Amino acid sequence: MRINARYKITALISIMAIITLGTLFSTLFSLYNTSFEQSRQRLSETVKSQAHLMDAVAKFDVVHSSEDVEGGAFFATIQQILDAHSRMHKAGLSEGFEFTLAKLENDQIVFIELAGQFHLGKLKKVPFRSTFAEPMRRALSGESGTIIALDYRGEEVLAAYEPLKLLGLGLVAKIDVKEIRDPFILAGGILTTVAMMLLLLGSLFFHRIGNPLVRKLQRSNREMEQLVAERTATLAAANEQLNNYMVELNTAQSIANLGSWHWDMVNNSERWSDQAFRNHGLDPETAAPSFELFLDFVHPDDKKIVLDAIEEANSNGSYDCEFRVVRPDQSVAYLHSQAKVTYDDNGKAIAMDGTAIDISDRKKAERELHESEQRLQSILDNTTTVIYLKDLEGKYLLTNNQWTKLFGISPEDMVGKTDYDVFPEEVANAFQKNDSKVLKENRVMEIEEYAPHDDGVHTYI
Repeated sequence: MRINARYKITALISIMAIITLGTLFSTLFSLYNTSFEQSRQRLSETVKSQAHLMDAVAKFDVVHSSEDVEGGAFFATIQQILDAHSRMHKAGLSEGFEFTLAKLENDQIVFIELAGQFHLGKLKKVPFRSTFAEPMRRALSGESGTIIALDYRGEEVLAAYEPLKLLGLGLVAKIDVKEIRDPFILAGGILTTVAMMLLLLGSLFFHRIGNPLVRKLQRSNREMEQLVAERTATLAAANEQLNNYMVELNTAQSIANLGSWHWDMVNNSERWSDQAFRNHGLDPETAAPSFELFLDFVHPDDKKIVLDAIEEANSNGSYDCEFRVVRPDQSVAYLHSQAKVTYDDNGKAIAMDGTAIDISDRKKAERELHESEQRLQSILDNTTTVIYLKDLEGKYLLTNNQWTKLFGISPEDMVGKTDYDVFPEEVANAFQKNDSKVLKENRVMEIEEYAPHDDGVHTYI
């Protein structure tokens, strides 16, 4: 870890060095290009002005010096040009440029040097088709402009050239490219050395300051890793506990046929438990819960019950209702659903949480019990025997039609009454005495009882 941190610091310093040197060289290159273009422009302006001046002198000498000067007007003009450039050179007005004149003789470029001591000296010749003296070749060809090319010495120069048509000469002002380039190369070397020294000192200083920080960061990193490991272990244990809880909850819901659900009413999204899917005959792994899906499964005759219950819940905060759902296999299931609404600060319903339990078995048992009670009631109502049922306090729970015929009281009116509510006290006392005897003996007994009627007292066994 420590080696890795030091490697990162070294890499960072290296990147800084690359960026610094890149910026330095980019700046130098930009300055070099600027200086080069300025030199090109000065050369062009200088050679043009010199060419115009020489043409003016030549025109004057043609008129006034044709016979006054030995050699005629051409020599007089050349001599004046040499004298003028000698004075410019001594006065330091040549701007570091070298000027050359040349003429074309017998397919040879014959140079007249204007630098140095400014005398004709030994004329240098270069073949016109040579790769040397390209600027002068263009001037003698009647062209003007600037170029980077080899001069008559074979040196790479930046040159400006102009033709002197009146004199039949070419004029070139030039400067060696290396004279422009060398100062920048030297400056680049010096600046690179200084920059590297500063970077070296900076890196040493950075390491001296950074190493304690790195050690502190490493210590913090180890502590953080330990904390993360502990938190991860805690979360893993909590997650396992949660998974176990969910398994237990799903198992419990499956056993109880109880499904739970959450409805986000703002975004109209729902979340169902596995048993909620099964209550609707759906696979939890493939079905996507939604309110629309739920309504699709509600029995057509019960949709209004459900929608009314939801509307009521929006106002009252909860609902409790029973309804039927038609499953994909067309089987019908009965669900008992309860829900509670959550409101925002403005009293708007934003969510609903609820449960739905499958009560199909209970409904089936209720139907079977009702049918059984109806059969039993039919038997009771169609027998000529008086049949009744009392609780331990002597209150009537059930009577049949024969009872109603004999005593004129309907089964509904008899529920909750005692013998004292129907018969005279002495008859009621006798009935209560017999009831107590049966309860005490706790067995079937055959007893004669007497009850008054309109036509007299009747005896019953």
